[in-house]
Amino acid sequence: MSKYVSHVRDIPTKECWVIIKDIAIAIPGDERSKQDPGHGYPEHTDHYAQVYEVFDTEEDFVQAMNACAYSEHLAGGLLNPNFRGVKVIPYDVTVTVQAKVTPAKS
Repeated sequence: MSKYVSHVRDIPTKECWVIIKDIAIAIPGDERSKQDPGHGYPEHTDHYAQVYEVFDTEEDFVQAMNACAYSEHLAGGLLNPNFRGVKVIPYDVTVTVQAKVTPAKS
């Protein structure tokens, strides 16, 4: 089984496999940057790596990776693919706080 995720909390807390994809978001510039170059906010593209899909079994993961590779091949992008497959082993994080109270020195 696989699922698409958009938040860290959606990634399972047990061993799983994920496909990570490159995402690019085009940000249009404001009018000032168009009328007066060097002023305002110019148009630009922000790039992100996004956990795209999570798999419970390695078999399903491998099938999906093959499908991604085939799609990239059709698009002519296998020399520089925009995805990566990763096995995830989650770790628990425990935070402890210790306070020591002693008499103040005069």
